[in-house]
Amino acid sequence: MRPKPALAFLALSIAAVGAWISLPVAVHSQNATGADARGDDAGLTSSLELGVPFDNNAQQLFENQLTFDERARLIKLKPRFAIAEPDCPLPTSEPVQPFYVRFHEPLGRAFANRLSAAGASFVGYAYPNTHFIRANSAESLLAIGNLLRAEPNVAGTLLRQQMDACSRHTWELIHDDSWTEAEFQLMFWRDTDGRHQEEVLRAAGAEIIDAARDENGVIDPRVPFIGVRLERNALMHLVSHPDIDWIQPRYAKVIHNTASAALVNAAAGDVGPGTSYNLDGWGTGGRGVRRRHGARHTRRPAECRGAQPLHAVLHRHGQQARADCADHQQPAAGLGHHRHIQRSLSCAARNRHGLRRRGLTCIRARLRARGIRGQHGLGQHEYRAPDSAPLLPPCGR
Repeated sequence: MRPKPALAFLALSIAAVGAWISLPVAVHSQNATGADARGDDAGLTSSLELGVPFDNNAQQLFENQLTFDERARLIKLKPRFAIAEPDCPLPTSEPVQPFYVRFHEPLGRAFANRLSAAGASFVGYAYPNTHFIRANSAESLLAIGNLLRAEPNVAGTLLRQQMDACSRHTWELIHDDSWTEAEFQLMFWRDTDGRHQEEVLRAAGAEIIDAARDENGVIDPRVPFIGVRLERNALMHLVSHPDIDWIQPRYAKVIHNTASAALVNAAAGDVGPGTSYNLDGWGTGGRGVRRRHGARHTRRPAECRGAQPLHAVLHRHGQQARADCADHQQPAAGLGHHRHIQRSLSCAARNRHGLRRRGLTCIRARLRARGIRGQHGLGQHEYRAPDSAPLLPPCGR
């Protein structure tokens, strides 16, 4: 006869198995991944399905819900996060419109050369492994598409939208009907030249108010931002233009820290002797005020303008070159710099090159012989020598 405790344990086990079998099918384990784990958010392809453009919280939430394979195709742009499509769709209405290509691994030089030979221009990049590419013609776009679809390292492509060319404020202005004209800064893609940029702006009715130009009066593409005045219709046209990289409002510059600006540009009557600062550009008082207020606190004396700072003189003597003038003076902005240079030379002599301090002594002697003067934090010091003092030869070992 079986003992009663064994029968009780057997009955409890049967009941537990029956309860587990009767659980609803919708219950998931902690190891569930993919669409089943995301539930209602299964099949999301963009952060715009969870929030508005430029919503950082929606972008982070979208990224956190992706599987490993989906993360390998994720493209991160300022206004949105989106998953590249593996069938590699390409622009249709405008063949030269840029698009995004996501690679599994960093793009190699060999495949990049093949794309360039097919007519592709690399105009931008986004981390990780996302290149902005555009074709130079419809035939070029067809050849580029064939290369991308046959390359195993290509994870997919993503088409460009209007918001990708806008800052957050610009995107808000596009949906705001209360304005008619405003100033903006825009950038063209880097494969455009200045003459073409001016033609695009003229065709859009934009008024150029700030642009760097070369000696021929042509817009210089090396300076990226161009200031323009746009009407609302012109802005709508330019955010979709294939040559436009970025558009943002042209903000007015405002001086926020007026107190510090006034102190930095103060005249001698404001901070000089007799004032509460009592600064004359020399001595320990200057060091203390420099620590408290930072930056430049006195103007450079008129007699020192055009002279070289002392650290430049040390550098020139270290190269055994002639000094250009016989009277050098350290400006007040560099308090303590002479001592710092000598300390640095001393450390290099002891620790890096194994030289003795005899070399530093020779440098100081040569400074005295040339009549070079400078100043440091303990007050002004001066090295003077007769006008007939000869130049000393380079220091020997």
